[in-house]
Parts: sequence; structure tokens; C-alpha cells
Amino acid sequence: LLLLPGQTERGRPSELVEECSSAVAAAPPGSPRLDALRRFKQAEEFRIGILDLLGKADLDDVSRGLTLLSEACVQAAYRLAREDLRPQYGLPSSAEFVVLGLGKCGAEEMGYGSDLDLAFAYAQEGTTTGGSQHISHAEYFGRLADKVCRVLTTITKEGTAYRVDIRLRPGGSVGRVAQSFAAFETHFARTAELWERQAYLRARPIAGDLDIAEPFMTLLSELICRPTSVESLAANITAMRRRMEMELTKEKTGERHVKLGSGGIVDIEFIVQFLQLAYGSTLSAMRVGNTLKAVESARSAGLIADSDAVDLSTSYRFLRTVQNRLRAVADLETSSLPKDQSRLDRLARRLGYGAGDDGSSPG
Repeated sequence: LLLLPGQTERGRPSELVEECSSAVAAAPPGSPRLDALRRFKQAEEFRIGILDLLGKADLDDVSRGLTLLSEACVQAAYRLAREDLRPQYGLPSSAEFVVLGLGKCGAEEMGYGSDLDLAFAYAQEGTTTGGSQHISHAEYFGRLADKVCRVLTTITKEGTAYRVDIRLRPGGSVGRVAQSFAAFETHFARTAELWERQAYLRARPIAGDLDIAEPFMTLLSELICRPTSVESLAANITAMRRRMEMELTKEKTGERHVKLGSGGIVDIEFIVQFLQLAYGSTLSAMRVGNTLKAVESARSAGLIADSDAVDLSTSYRFLRTVQNRLRAVADLETSSLPKDQSRLDRLARRLGYGAGDDGSSPG
């Protein structure tokens, strides 16, 4: 875990989870517990940001620290939601429920202001027991997932913890919020579109009953990385990326967008995801959510040249660092470079460029 100079060693990531959950549980029931979660998150994010701006942490450190923080907050929200539902509905007869992190969380690449992309899965059907009202697992876990989201997103006097996006679940906005393992498997075996397979390359269990997730994730990985036509895959991914660029051009922000613009973060991610989907069926090392780890796996497997791997990794680190500094300057979730010269100068200084630099290297 990231530490400030002179700070005592905290130990394993699981200790952060317990710290967060304990801080929430120590507060009175109701909104004070939501406030406690937000204060914990803000304090940890501030600590990481200080280390970052002081040059005591690199991109990998910051991404890891912010990812671990998001996992701790989700796990605390899960525990709080489960206890809130217990008096009325009791507990499921098979308490096997997993929160999946997708996007930057699943890839262990969280940045400042990153949304949480989440999906919710449970092992089997059944009925709750022990409460005043018995309901099906489908209904219970749907309510549980909805409450987890509300714990994280509700605006209190301390603000909100995270923006949460749950649209990546099977069926999108019309699909059940929480779905069974079998439903996930059927979807990815039969009807999942290419963009969904790309998204679930990053899927990773982050909260809930983590000990039961491995077989489910292994099967899901097999379905996502099933054998495919490399030529067809390349054409479809290229077409998808062009559509994204066309939409961005309509908004007249493409040339200044670090994430979606030409040569931006998404271009590198699409290259890597193409390699993962094209060769992941035979090379298990390619089935990794983290972009930089996937680049290294591709280099080790001889899928890309050493020089190309260096270029991709160096560019990705630079663009992600720009994005983090940009969000620190703007104090909101953004990936667009500012048009105002004074704001652009502030961004440059936070990247390490001094007055009069030509932009070739940090000063």
C-alpha cells in the first residue's frame, strides 16, 4: 500500500478493506454511515494524491492505490447493504454473491475521478431464509445490488463516494441488475457482442464471496477468449473504433481528447484487446485485465516486437499520467485538454514541464 514518508507500514490490502468497513460500522446507522464511507474515501484519495504530486509515487503506484481504495469501498458498501436487508429478507439460502469490477477498476487502473463499472452475479437460484419476508434469490440479489449502488452514489453532506455504471451487465439497461452465473455463461456463449467481450476482458471479482468466484471467472474467460477469425476480429474492432472517432468529431473535441481522440488511450486499449481476443484462446497469459501487463504478455509471446511494446507502454503511461494531472487541475472527471492557455500551463507544470520548455521532455 502507498505510504507517506514516515508512515507506519499498513500491511496487506485486506487491511484497507477492514479499515474502511470498521470506519463505516463505527458510525450510527443511516446517513452517518454513508458519510463515514465518504470521509474514508476522501482521506485515502487525498493521501495518494499528495504522494503523487510530491513525486513519491509513479503511475503504477497511484493506479494500484486508487484501485485498492475502490475495492475497499465496494466491499464496505456490500456489507452495509447486506445488513440493511437482513431484518426484512434474512439471508439467501446459498450466500454466494460476487461484485465484478469492470473498466478501470477491473483492470486495476483506477485514476482520479474514475467511475466504477460494476456487475453483480450470484451462484444459484433459491429463496431467502430467516427474515420477516422470504423472496427469491433473483429478487434478493437484485435488491442487494441496487442498495450497494445507492450506498456508493447517494449524495450526502459529504458528497458522493463514486459514480457507478452498471450498464455492462448482460442485457444492458434492460437486463436484471444481478444475474446468475448460468445467465452470464449463456449470454457470453450465445449472444454477447464484440464490445461486451472486450469489456469483460477486464472483469475481476472485487467484493462479495470471493472464494467461490474462481471457477465462474475461468469459464467466463474461456467463453470470452474463444477461437475466432483474426481477420474478421480486426475488421470489426477497426470499424468500432472509427465509429467512436466519428461520434467524437461531431462533438468537435477529438483533437484535444486524451482518452478518445486519435492516438489516445482507447487506441492503445483496442490494440491490446485485439491481441487478447485473437490469441487468448491458446495463450492464457493474454487473459489479463491490466493493459500494461497484457502488453508485456504480448511481447513475451512474440505477438509484438520489443520496440512496439516499449512504444505502447511508454505512450500509455504518458497519456494516463496526463489524464490524472488533467483531472487534478480541473477537479472533475475529464479527458479533454483545456483550451484556455493559463489552464493548459497549469497542466504542463503538473506534468513536470517548466516555463519555456519545448515539450520534448519534462523539466
